Amino acid sequence: ALGSEQGPFAELELVRWWRLGTVRTAVSAGVQELDTFGSEPTLNAQIEIPNSGGYSIQASYAHGPAYPHTATLGSVVGGIRSDDIQLSVYRGLSERWNIAGAVTVVSLRGGGVSNWRMSGAATAATQISGAFRAGVTSRILTHTDAAPALNARRLYWDPRAFWANSLLLEFRTPEGETWFVFGRLTPGYALARERETLGTQWVPQFGTEAGAGYEAGRFLFETDVGYYRGRAGDYNSLAANFRISIRP
Repeated sequence: ALGSEQGPFAELELVRWWRLGTVRTAVSAGVQELDTFGSEPTLNAQIEIPNSGGYSIQASYAHGPAYPHTATLGSVVGGIRSDDIQLSVYRGLSERWNIAGAVTVVSLRGGGVSNWRMSGAATAATQISGAFRAGVTSRILTHTDAAPALNARRLYWDPRAFWANSLLLEFRTPEGETWFVFGRLTPGYALARERETLGTQWVPQFGTEAGAGYEAGRFLFETDVGYYRGRAGDYNSLAANFRISIRP
């Protein structure tokens, strides 16, 4: 998130503590610089309750460019903007098991089209050992209308319905190590109903990430790469992340 804030930003955070948990409210405002495509005002607000009856709850609102949701350059060129509301919940069931869920509603505007994107996700996972974690994850996604097109190409993916179910396999060096490595595999299948087709079809899903890092005292360095494949070969994605953090 911090890597996408390329313009001037200001942020105000208020925190309230009491014995049942903590509520953090934050508002940030700024101008998102989009290179030659101009700029877009941004606004973010968030409230978080880390511990409420065993649950961790977070709700947020954001306004700005839509590419964090659409993940396409076409949405940048087309000036697609978004307003999104998200609610996420996490609960630890035992020392090894935990569950998590999230619901997101996004309003996409641009290219002469207003569209709503609604999604929900749920994960159940267990810590197999100090380094390995496994689980299952499920996600459902839909758009109310078709995405705008530029030169006959849609600016973002806009399925009528998409339901994906995957295995989750993770490895991470146990905490306390100066050098650490991590990786994730998420193979699965999805039931998809594309906007240009009448029926539904099963399509393979696959994602993988791997990275390494170094942590000593107040200094943290972390880098990773990832590959994601969906829709039987369409909408492939490559990702690379690089992070340096110095704690006060």
